[in-house]
Amino acid sequence: MMLKESYKPIKDQENYYKQHGYILDKSLSDRFHQTLYNPNQKKLLYTVAGSRNAFDWLVNDPALAVGQLKSTARYQTAKTALDQAKQKYQPSNTVVSGHSLGGRIASGIGGSGDKILTYNSGHSFNNKVRNNETEYRTRGDWVSMLGSLSQNVKTLSNNSFFDDPINSHD
Repeated sequence: MMLKESYKPIKDQENYYKQHGYILDKSLSDRFHQTLYNPNQKKLLYTVAGSRNAFDWLVNDPALAVGQLKSTARYQTAKTALDQAKQKYQPSNTVVSGHSLGGRIASGIGGSGDKILTYNSGHSFNNKVRNNETEYRTRGDWVSMLGSLSQNVKTLSNNSFFDDPINSHD
């Protein structure tokens, strides 16, 4: 549910996160990634949204497809914000999550001690699902298909009569 919230405008997200004990750090968040901190649990939750605009579809998604995502500004900005959040909060537990393009970014920027959770993560031929990552994908989703045979991938059923690739990805 928190990933779904990450697609809403930041001003609309704050109350939802507060209900779950998290503070939205607006200084380390934007429409592409959110930094959430639970001071009672000393837990950092960092979410990365998937493709949000034409620039993502025309530049970042193709960069992912050819294995060049790490060289994009979208990736670098997300990595910098996560590093700054870890430095600021010194969490005892960090979860990095993302959907689609955001899933691949989350997988790349999460540290070895972090828990990484992705949903219908984008893949290219050279991507691997990391040992500290659990990837969830929906049966019929084409974006995550290249990762479907990897270790730590859990395929969820699709409630459609047939595997609709558009609704499967949502």
